[in-house]
Amino acid sequence: MKDQAYQPPRIRSIVFGILLFLVLLYSLLTLSGTMKQVGNVFLYIPSQLGLIQRVLPEQVHTIDLQTPSPAVLDFTSPGRYAIYTSDYDLLMLNLLNGPPWLLVTSQSTREQIPIVSVGRGARPYDTPLAAGRPIFVFDITVPGTYEVAYHFRYASIAIVPDYTTGKETVIVFAFIAQIAILLFIIVIVFYLHNQRHRALTKNMEATLEQRRIERQALWNAEIQKGKKENRENDKM
Repeated sequence: MKDQAYQPPRIRSIVFGILLFLVLLYSLLTLSGTMKQVGNVFLYIPSQLGLIQRVLPEQVHTIDLQTPSPAVLDFTSPGRYAIYTSDYDLLMLNLLNGPPWLLVTSQSTREQIPIVSVGRGARPYDTPLAAGRPIFVFDITVPGTYEVAYHFRYASIAIVPDYTTGKETVIVFAFIAQIAILLFIIVIVFYLHNQRHRALTKNMEATLEQRRIERQALWNAEIQKGKKENRENDKM
């Protein structure tokens, strides 16, 4: 048996392979953002039910670390705040568990706010309004104007209210419940579609069988008619 001759890949196959590679590469590079966008969809119903809060665009404080320090921010609500970034160097620095490289100080009392490092990765319930993952959290007990001092860097950070810490159980339960309901709906739709397809197939088979029987009966009638004509011709 002779070996088949080598056939070079077609241009269409090469282009398709390149496009597929680019799509996979883009998906990997934006995996965190895509995950948070999907998670944000599942947070909509719990937020409407009052189980959790979602970060609003006007609550996001973005700081370009190339601008002169300190940045002056107004925190109108007390609570915990998280500092997000997608800068690789800052994320690696955070993994080393070094001391915080920024300070948050009350402009009225000059009191420094304790900052705690966060070592976890990005999660589906993180707000998509802030790129990357949280690296620090701090608590504001008294609303007011605060100064955020930092070192000059070619990066940016976003400070947002932390509405998820302490409510992870509620969020996970809400995610599981919604996914279960969605899967149930998909199964029902698939089942109904499958039943409809089976019914159509059964009807089609019944119709074809009926047509076959009718054709067979017509054919038998023609045969009998032909035999009868032959017998009559033989008698003559």
